[in-house]
Amino acid sequence: MFKQFTLGIEEEFQIVDPHTRELRSHVSEILEEGKMLLGERVKPEMIQSMIEVGTGICKGIKEARSDITNLRGIVSGLARVKRLATSTQFSSGAHQPTSSFKSGEKRATSMLSWTV
Repeated sequence: MFKQFTLGIEEEFQIVDPHTRELRSHVSEILEEGKMLLGERVKPEMIQSMIEVGTGICKGIKEARSDITNLRGIVSGLARVKRLATSTQFSSGAHQPTSSFKSGEKRATSMLSWTV
C-alpha cells in the first residue's frame, strides 16, 4: 500500500505583548519578514493576533522535531524584534480583529464565535 509514511506538523502561535500578556494584532509585520525567511511555511490565521507555521514533509519524528524546533525559534525571534512574544492561547480572542487572508472567514467566525 504505502512504501513509507510521512508526517508534518502545524503549530499556531498567539502574538502577545510580553509585559501585559494581552494579544496583539501584529501578524502583518511578522508575516512580512517571515515570508522572506520561511516562504509558505508561515501563514496568517483568521484572528490577526495568530500566526501559523508548518514543517515540510518529514520522513520521521526526528526530522519533524528538528524542523518545528527551528520554526519556533525563527517565529519567536521575529516577534522579539518587534518587542512582542509568541505563545499558545491563554487570553480571550473575543476582541481581536479577524483577518481577510483565509476564505470562508465569515462562516468560520460565526461558527467559532461561541469559542472565542
